[in-house]
Amino acid sequence: MNAKQKTEALTAWLDERLSISTLAGMVSKKEVPLHRHSIWYYFGGMTLFLFTVQVVTGILLLLYYRPSAENAFESVQFIVTEVKFGWLIRSIHSWSANLMIATLFIHMFSVFFLRAYYPPREITWISGVLLLFLVICFGFLRYEGRHRDRRRCSNRRSTDASVSAWRG
Repeated sequence: MNAKQKTEALTAWLDERLSISTLAGMVSKKEVPLHRHSIWYYFGGMTLFLFTVQVVTGILLLLYYRPSAENAFESVQFIVTEVKFGWLIRSIHSWSANLMIATLFIHMFSVFFLRAYYPPREITWISGVLLLFLVICFGFLRYEGRHRDRRRCSNRRSTDASVSAWRG
């Protein structure tokens, strides 16, 4: 059995279980809107790409992160200083989060101003607005967590300084 026959057999096996040919037929008949040559058309895809980057880098960071009150700061320091390319993964995660929020707002405003939410796409618009609020909530929690870690670190430093001053 050569490589082409193996590929055809695998495709037939997957199609039998997942009905991929039906999906491929539907996608091949889908028309792309006329405004596809505009820059505004691509912001939804950029947002999806940045969300995927968030998921992948978040999973990689979760391998070493310990979310307890005692170990959170130390685990972030460990990721940045000891894990190979940990600083890069954390930076990509942070920058893609900021860029995702920016592209999400641009996408939502472009959909609103281009009036792309008219029927039959109003349910898509409502789900997009709900996802926007969800992303804003995640962003808020991220900043709260960062400031909480900074407060804990500064409290630890001041406590250590006062204990060492008390001991003499």
